Amino acid sequence: MIDFEDVEIVAIAGDGGRGCGPIGAILFLVLVIAFFFIALSNSDECSKKHCSNGSTPRLQNHSCQCVEEAK
Repeated sequence: MIDFEDVEIVAIAGDGGRGCGPIGAILFLVLVIAFFFIALSNSDECSKKHCSNGSTPRLQNHSCQCVEEAK
């Protein structure tokens, strides 16, 4: 699953499309926005899942995991 860490990696790793001119910059921006919305959708889907033992579903490490809050 694509998570928000992937969005950060794409945004940081790319050069913003500067090497390809304005068309490259626009395509790069579209790519980052697409990754953001995919991660947002995956996060929403994960939050709807049920976890046992009172833990909370969270999208992390490319998967939906049940985690417990530290006390």
